[in-house]
Amino acid sequence: MNYESMTKAELIERLKNQEALMQESEQKKSHIYLDQKLTLEKDVPGKSRDWLEFSPVCTKVVDLDFNLRYMSSSGIKSLKIENIFEYYGQPYPFNFFPDSSKKAMIENLKKVKETSEVICQEVLLVDLDGNELWFQATIVPVNNDQGFIDYFVVVSVDITALKNAEKEKLQIQKGVVLNAEWALRDSEQRLGLLIDQVDFQLWSVDNNLKFTQSIGGGLEKLGLKPNEVIGISLYEFFQTDSPEFESIKWHLEALTGKCVDFETEWEGMHYETHLSPQRDSLGNIIVYGLHILLYVLIYIQTGSLIYPLALAAGLLGHPIQGIFVNYFGHIGNRFGGYRNFETDDQSCNNPIVALCIFGEGYQNNHHHDSSAVNFAMAKGEFDFGYQVCRLLRFFKLAHF
Repeated sequence: MNYESMTKAELIERLKNQEALMQESEQKKSHIYLDQKLTLEKDVPGKSRDWLEFSPVCTKVVDLDFNLRYMSSSGIKSLKIENIFEYYGQPYPFNFFPDSSKKAMIENLKKVKETSEVICQEVLLVDLDGNELWFQATIVPVNNDQGFIDYFVVVSVDITALKNAEKEKLQIQKGVVLNAEWALRDSEQRLGLLIDQVDFQLWSVDNNLKFTQSIGGGLEKLGLKPNEVIGISLYEFFQTDSPEFESIKWHLEALTGKCVDFETEWEGMHYETHLSPQRDSLGNIIVYGLHILLYVLIYIQTGSLIYPLALAAGLLGHPIQGIFVNYFGHIGNRFGGYRNFETDDQSCNNPIVALCIFGEGYQNNHHHDSSAVNFAMAKGEFDFGYQVCRLLRFFKLAHF
């Protein structure tokens, strides 16, 4: 065609016709205006089309063969699709979606087609860059004038931020739980160390007076190992059939729900005994017992009792403890002492002394808060005396 012979008006008219043809071609590609079953002009009023395009909700139109006919701007931006027309008329869900998500979506589309039900599902998708996205998708069947399903509208809300927040929350909760479990294990290890070393026995018996537990450093003096007597009854242990036997009598009373305290002697050792009845998950009473050694009767070959030596050691113990506290805890930082708090004196903490005299070596901590039962106030400090107090409180022998 010879454009040089055309007038200016003819050229302008020709240009307009070419632009119209290009627009018509684009419309054919999109399957929006020329599809035999669905056109947005017919089924969606103008204002609603504007809402679809500018809404933050992703709206898709899928035909009965599960091919994509339309997707709103929100979905196009979320999935980072440059040319949506390439996907119109293609199977939905897209090929770049995870297989599990495609399978679930196709199954739900089939179900909606068969039952005309509205189905909601959470879908994990990926954009063209491979980034994970979560959507709450609702599949709605749309009927024609004859009452048959004409196409599906899939409305998807981006819930990626919510899912990420939930994931972060779970990670934080997991971290808190792990820290708590670590602290619990550390506490259990320290308590286990205390139980194994302190000179007492701790046990429990069921309502048939059979041992269900026996632990404590004092078992060694009785020639027993931890939990060695489990399953043995008190009658068998004390080798008696009499319910009036002192220890058995008090255990029977504890089974009635009463706390019992008494002193007893066993194999040359004097104990203060505390029995505490507790109920298990089924409501049955379990009696927990605690033997605390009062003093040990030591006999020499001639049969004489050297109790006065034990008494003398007790009388001298407090002055010795006082020397340790005043020399190492009140007069500056001697032999590795340190201060956690600023006080109006020269008190300091010495962990070695604290280990020797049941926490009394933490004098700086004590002067900072003289009412605290636990002298250990900083990470890495351990008050052995406080752990003993906790154990006594458990058996209601101490209150703080």
